[in-house]
Amino acid sequence: MFISLVMALALAQPDATGNKITLTMDEAVALGADKSFRLQRSVRNTKMADQRLRGTKAGLGPRVDFTYGANQSQRHYEFKGNFDYNQGQPSFYTDASANASYAIDIAGVQGRQVKQARLSREASGIDLAQTTLDVATDIRTNYVSALRSQEQVGADTEYLQLIDSLLERAKASQPSVVNFLETERQNASQSLESTKTSADLSFSNLRNLLRLESDDQLVLTSELQKPLPLPSTDRLIRIATESRNDLKQADIRLKQANISKIQARDSRRPSLRASANAGQSLNGNYFTLGGNNSGRTRQAAATLNFAVPLFLYDGGQLDSNRQVALIQAEQALADKEEAKERAENEINQVMISLNRAQERLKSLPDPAQARQSLSQAEQQMLGATPTEAAGALAQVTNARQNWRSSILSRNDALTDFYANFFRLQRTLGTEEVSPSLDTAALIREKVPTNRRTKHGS
Repeated sequence: MFISLVMALALAQPDATGNKITLTMDEAVALGADKSFRLQRSVRNTKMADQRLRGTKAGLGPRVDFTYGANQSQRHYEFKGNFDYNQGQPSFYTDASANASYAIDIAGVQGRQVKQARLSREASGIDLAQTTLDVATDIRTNYVSALRSQEQVGADTEYLQLIDSLLERAKASQPSVVNFLETERQNASQSLESTKTSADLSFSNLRNLLRLESDDQLVLTSELQKPLPLPSTDRLIRIATESRNDLKQADIRLKQANISKIQARDSRRPSLRASANAGQSLNGNYFTLGGNNSGRTRQAAATLNFAVPLFLYDGGQLDSNRQVALIQAEQALADKEEAKERAENEINQVMISLNRAQERLKSLPDPAQARQSLSQAEQQMLGATPTEAAGALAQVTNARQNWRSSILSRNDALTDFYANFFRLQRTLGTEEVSPSLDTAALIREKVPTNRRTKHGS
């Protein structure tokens, strides 16, 4: 009975390894973007910029205020002299008034404030787009790195299985090589454990970006395929000029500085405001409005106010504000030129790495051919004489290493290419290079959920 109870409790325990989650690259990006603190912060900043713009626009419209007040008091008056006199008088007072006003922006002061708020909103939107791109490329780069580790673990696992299979066959046909194969198996087992450690670290980085639990098991289902040709460097530079967010930010800062040059003297410009108000008040001894001092008062007024600030000595404050705006405009132009040069340099550096990766992909060994050569070497070793078996075993080991290297070389070259390609996306400031370019197929996977996909085909 006790043993049965223990077994039942053991079966009821949850899986200690956590949930098994299969992800394509696009699913990982969507999951990470949904949970990213950085992206959520940018979204909130954009919403605040929307509200600031809305509040600034509200200043261009009319304003209506309504006021209501009530007051109950008890007064006491006392006089002592030639005669004594005292009096207690209650008093109640209530009034209601309405006021409407409209500022006529004859000098364009409020219009410039709205322009500045709109430019700030555009800057927040650009920052949100850049943050979205940064988060996506970070996740894609870590996904590719983890995928390489996953493939390497698979290759090393199969490498160990090949040794085990050959070891079982050699025990019957070539006993003289069993000791060598057992030693080789132990080395392969150690190599597999080292590869698993590296894979755990890569998956840990990806899991942190996706904000998953540490015990969740990730299975990556995208496959990296040989990429299509890249556009020319000149074309990429033109795309970066149109898409890079730091160039767009520099344009916005230049526009803001030009508006600030005009705003530096807005405090000295004429203003015009139209207003109207109406109200009434009621008096009495108490809130019932009875007594000997009860009554009603009504009032209404309309005002058109035009003000022209006259010259006032301010110690050079307005001129200093204008000079600051001029310097800001000059700095914005310099920032734009610097961003262009930085974009060109970054594109040239990334293209060097991408071109090298493409050259590596053109000369990769064929894993199928390497596997066939391994099978032939194994058959020759198993059929060799005892004196020839040791030399044949060395050929088998070399063939097995060549097969493993053909797989790892392909994974390394593809990982290197895609990691630099995602870096290129960030440099260009866009995920979609151009719909007319063949490289558009490299950008996104258009695949159903949780199916093994070929990325970049």
